[in-house]
Amino acid sequence: RRLERVPEDACAIVIGVDRTSAPMEEPSEKPAKPRNKPYIRTPPAPVEVNYRMAYAATVTLVDSQGEALLTRRYAIEASDSEHVMIARAMADVRHYLTQRRDLLVAVVQDGAHEMWNLVRPELEKLRTEGRLRSWSEAIDFCHLLERLGEALELCGDEGRQGRLQSWRADLENKDGAIDSIASFLRFHRTDPSTDEKRQKLEAHITYIENNNDRMRYRRMRLRGLPIGSGVTESACKTLVNMRAKGAGQRWHCSGLRGALNLRAINASD
Repeated sequence: RRLERVPEDACAIVIGVDRTSAPMEEPSEKPAKPRNKPYIRTPPAPVEVNYRMAYAATVTLVDSQGEALLTRRYAIEASDSEHVMIARAMADVRHYLTQRRDLLVAVVQDGAHEMWNLVRPELEKLRTEGRLRSWSEAIDFCHLLERLGEALELCGDEGRQGRLQSWRADLENKDGAIDSIASFLRFHRTDPSTDEKRQKLEAHITYIENNNDRMRYRRMRLRGLPIGSGVTESACKTLVNMRAKGAGQRWHCSGLRGALNLRAINASD
């Protein structure tokens, strides 16, 4: 690993964390189903299949246009600590910053608090060590657009497709666009026809207010940083879903851990 060099045209490191699930075979406390025919051999212990969280992360070197040059991928299964995965990812970040102190650092992912709580303490450690002055943060652009589309539908806006396209352009070109969008939704918060719809709209408004500072996409673009977390979402799909969710598949922790580790190494070249 010490021989690996940062590409000359790399301008930034982009970090992302996401999660999915995998079918895990676990001992069952329920009694085994009765059989009409006796077992010839000792009957197997009863088991049940439960879907448990599996985490994926990416560290990507991007050029001045935000295009990926190199991506390292990481994944763990449910029984492992997600901090183990983050430690691996941050070791690569340290490796790159040791070579190039001028590299920008950004985190782009969805708005789940637990994802941000994994990454931020590690970046604070880098700042304490003097390896990093600051970093940029952004909520995945597509996640936000999906929420805005749902919010407009709850408001009953007949011209929602045109308005959503207009908002999309504003978000990419104006840092204050998200403030105007939040004001619009707050003004129309009583429009939904049922209490259930009003509660859903309120949840979207709260999401925007809580993540307002991470929705300044023009600022990200000006720094040459990506605004989407497609690389990380793709890691969830290619590392975990395509490998671990085949028809009839179910896993033990040690087997899935080995499969994901090897798959992550292979997917990272």
